[in-house]
Parts: sequence; C-alpha cells; structure tokens
Amino acid sequence: MAGKLIFSVSDSEIFDAYMSAPSHFTEKVLQEEGRKRSIFYSKHEDSASLARKLSRQVYGYRELQPIEEYFSQIGRADKTSAIRIDAALNQAELKSIAEEVASGAEASEEFTSYLDGDDLVVNAIYTQTDFSRNRFRQRQQKEAKVRFEIGPESTTVTMPATAKGREIVATLRNKIEEKRKAVLEIQEVDLSGIPDPTLRTLFFTKLASEFPNSTLNDVLRVKLQGSNSSSTSETEEENGDDNEIDLDAEMTKKEEAVAGVLRGAALSGQDLFGTSVFQDLRQRGFYITSITWRSRLQEVGNPIVEFNAEFEDVETCTSFRYSANTWKVRRSTGEYNESFGSIPPPKRAELLRRLQQFAMLTVQSIAAQTASAGSSVDKSGGDSEPS
Repeated sequence: MAGKLIFSVSDSEIFDAYMSAPSHFTEKVLQEEGRKRSIFYSKHEDSASLARKLSRQVYGYRELQPIEEYFSQIGRADKTSAIRIDAALNQAELKSIAEEVASGAEASEEFTSYLDGDDLVVNAIYTQTDFSRNRFRQRQQKEAKVRFEIGPESTTVTMPATAKGREIVATLRNKIEEKRKAVLEIQEVDLSGIPDPTLRTLFFTKLASEFPNSTLNDVLRVKLQGSNSSSTSETEEENGDDNEIDLDAEMTKKEEAVAGVLRGAALSGQDLFGTSVFQDLRQRGFYITSITWRSRLQEVGNPIVEFNAEFEDVETCTSFRYSANTWKVRRSTGEYNESFGSIPPPKRAELLRRLQQFAMLTVQSIAAQTASAGSSVDKSGGDSEPS
C-alpha cells in the first residue's frame, strides 16, 4: 500500500523561496548548499543563477526541512497599538481572567500569561495560514504579546496591531466587563472627531518634530489622504478609485497637477516637509495618514532611530499603530555605523512606550485646541443667525 503523501513542492516554488529571502539565502549559503550535494558552482554566479540551478535538483524531506524551518520561524515584530483603560485594575483580577481565556483557547494555540513586575503579560503563539503566498510561506508561526501596564488609576494595554492582537484584547476586556458588570471607559489615539485636514496633519508633524528628548533628523516617507475638500475630477467620481501612487519629492509641475485627482498619495525622499509637492497637496486639502521619520536621541551616543506612525483606517483616522524597529549607533571611534540595525528589545519597548504616551498627549492637546476654538466661536456669536 502506498504511503500517504504529506508534502510536495515544485521547482519554481523552491526557486521562489530562495529568492524571496535574499538576506538569508545569500550567495555564500547557496554555494554551500551546492557543496553539500558535491556540486561546485562558480564564485562568479549570482544568487538568481544559483537558486535556479539548485531548484532543479532532487529534494527530499532532509533537504526541504531547513527551508521550511526558516519560513516557519516567528516573524518580524508587528506594529504596535495601545489603548488606555480608565479603571483601577489589579494583577489578581487580570491573571484570573487571562487563565480563564487560556482554558478556552483553541488546541492549536499556545496561550500563556505571566507577571512581569507590576505588569501582566498575555502571550499567544498561533499559526497563520495564507494560501496566496509561496508554499513555504503559507504557514507561519506568529506571536501576539499583550501587556497590561497597571497604574493606580488606569491601565495601558499594548498589543500587536493585528487582528489577533485586537481579538485577544477584546476578549479580555469583555470578560472584565462581565465580572464587574460595568462598561470600561477606553481612551486611544483617534482623530475621528477632528475632521480638519490641517489639524490631522499637525498631529503627525508634531510627532516627528517634537518627539521628547530628541531632534528630528529626517522625514523619509509620508502618505496623504484626500479629504472631502480635496479637489477631485469627474473621472475619479465615475471610477470610484481609491488609487494611491508614489511621488518623489522632485515631481514636475505636470505631474503635480495629477495629484488633484487622487484620493491618496505617497511621498518619499528627504526633507519632505519643505518640498513644494507636500505643500501643494496640503493646500488641496490632503492630510497625512502615515509618516516614517528618523530622530537623533539626546542621550549617550546619540543613536538615530527610525520611527513609523500611521492610522490603519485612513478615512476616519482610527486604529493608530506605530513602530521603532531599527537604529544607527556610534562605533567606538565615535562615527556612526553605515547601516541601521535592530534595536535591543528592552530599548525598543521603552521607545514605543514614549511614542505612545506622546501620541496620546498630542491628540489631547489638539482636541483641547479644537474645543477652545469652538467655544470662542460660540461666545462671539459666530454661529448665530444674523439679526
């Protein structure tokens, strides 16, 4: 009786796997893979040539396992999101609820919780399947780590900005509300109540230029969304497109005119805030929904950190998420490294905490200015009917 077929893969899928991870499957690694098969390829061959020749070889379980294991590793950290619960919670309460949720988790998930100082951490390791990807990338092990930073009057909950992260937080929040028989008051970074495109852009420009204990080094990328006041065309209204295009900072006048019929645009380059393209889009009613910038920290070594902050829902400016994954540090000679590297986890956690707190304060400041301006209009009779 024939054995059960448990795995199959084509030559093209092996080639795609090698080429989709060039930083791991380097020319040196591919040369070594050939030597394991007693094949000595020329040192002048590039990665594509090596991957093509290797993909045509015979692969059994032993040869496929290293490739599969690499792609099944827990991937790069997702962007982070956070909410603040305006209620006094305690470790015992949260620990009990986390254990209750863990007992009802699916068998395919590894759901744990533990205390970390004054905080409670809930961690879920699960498998995510995406059949649209390469065979080796279809099943990836993912991690969703949710941290409850417990304060005397409120609790800050940080989570991966993924559907799984939000699902875990929603489940835990519902369990707390059921036990307390009360609705928890939640605060988060949200500009849905501030439709003014100028103020929405101000939020991001303040994040980059006024991040505490740092100086702005450069703005690398921004994404902008057209507001209701943006100029549109009949073509856009007929097609209903939400097309987003990339524009570099030195776009020609003819190309700039195209921006008037867009719902969204992405700019990349240097010193973007000062470019005519950016200023032109702002005048047309566009507002920033995503920004990537670098800040030089005012601390020992003055490392340069690359941050990103954005709203997942660009129309309403909700579901705020952010990241700080790379930085450039100084060598012993005092000069900066040529390339950016990963930030150590403790330092990354500190930077993300600072970014989230500053984003919350910035939103509150802008909301207060809006309320104050509205109050001034009401008192001056600006909204009243003329006599």
